[in-house]
Amino acid sequence: MHNLLLYILESGICLAVFFLLYQVFLKKETFYRLNRAYLLFALSFSWLAPLLNISVAAGTSTQLMAYRIEPVVVNSLSTVNPEFPGWDTWQYITLVYWMVVAILFIRFLINLSRILILYRMGDVLHEKPFRLILHPLNYPPFSFFWNIFISRKHYSGSQMEEIIEHEKAHVRQLHSFDILLAELLIIIQWFNPLAWIYKKTVTENHEFLADEAVLHRGYPPDAYQLRILAQLFGIRSMPATHHFNQSIIQKRLKMMEKTKSSSISKLKLLLVFPAALALFYVFACTSTESDLSGRDVPDTEEESLVYLKPDVKAEPAGGIMEYRRFLAKNMIYPEEAKKNGVQGKVFIQFVIDEHGKVIPNVLKNGEIAPPPPPAEGKEAAPAPETTNIEGIVVVGFGPPDGVESVEYSKEQKKLLIDEAIRVIQLPYEWTPAIKDGKPVKVQYTMPFQFKLQ
Repeated sequence: MHNLLLYILESGICLAVFFLLYQVFLKKETFYRLNRAYLLFALSFSWLAPLLNISVAAGTSTQLMAYRIEPVVVNSLSTVNPEFPGWDTWQYITLVYWMVVAILFIRFLINLSRILILYRMGDVLHEKPFRLILHPLNYPPFSFFWNIFISRKHYSGSQMEEIIEHEKAHVRQLHSFDILLAELLIIIQWFNPLAWIYKKTVTENHEFLADEAVLHRGYPPDAYQLRILAQLFGIRSMPATHHFNQSIIQKRLKMMEKTKSSSISKLKLLLVFPAALALFYVFACTSTESDLSGRDVPDTEEESLVYLKPDVKAEPAGGIMEYRRFLAKNMIYPEEAKKNGVQGKVFIQFVIDEHGKVIPNVLKNGEIAPPPPPAEGKEAAPAPETTNIEGIVVVGFGPPDGVESVEYSKEQKKLLIDEAIRVIQLPYEWTPAIKDGKPVKVQYTMPFQFKLQ
């Protein structure tokens, strides 16, 4: 969920920056084709740039990347095989997010099915280069890809030449493709108000383009505007299509009367290049050296750190949640710790090797690996508390969530540390990390929370 959340956040930021530039510099200009290209570029860039991962050089020598992992919890009421804790906040957020995505996707499919039903109910008058379909319902004229739908009532009651020409412009310019992309944006970023506004902006620009095409065909502007108004009253709308929209009719009439923008105004589009380069560098380029190298010891606010950032991180069989479940079911709260009221959160550091095995984090001479050097301008991290059992490192010990800090002796801490190390050493299958196409060692820090009840 965290990678998905990060992607959506970065995508939303890209979209917001480009949309702000459009609103300030381009919205009132009359070069609608360039505006359409800009809106499509902004949408495509916002989707693709955060997915890229291009390495660039940075200033330190240690690679470090943070991944958040909820702690494995064992409480004092459980003696053997404690139950896995309930869902955490991120899991609930994930569930709600995908539920709304599913609802909106179903809504989208229903809207498409309504168009299909209307097609089957209607009579096809023309086949090429577009289909003109007369249907019995009271919808305004609209188009969907190469299909133009017109109510029989309005087709027979008035001249429709200008209106059909308007819809043909939508067909010729493939505006339905843009609408589908905007609908997909809403489904993915339903919680982002900009996604909904963006679709409205794209649709408005399509209407300006179609109106421009009609007027370029030589139709009188006054008669065309009256025809638009005549088609609007008492007519329902069809979603996910192009149609005469009452909410933007005033804007359309105003833009038809607007003086054409000068060619010099097109230079405003050059703003897209520095904006795109800046966003590309921020979201698509990953530093090969991290400025977080000084943070070797997690505090109680941090969940987990993964060092030596690979292209593909190591994954336990079944995913991290299944691994947490495995650890939780095998953890036992030490009886002596319960009797003495000892509780705390222990951070155990270990290494997953090229074969997906947990191995000690030690140097060749048997000593424990030191923490990475601090980044420039940052203080060195304190020396980690360690244990000699198999060379696995304890890099943090603090109070459990919601509990005030208490000072314990080394012997008291060791009760919890030994149990955490025992569980970490249980056999479990991992998929090794990948760097430059090859399996590599990767360092993990796993939190364990022992909490008295």
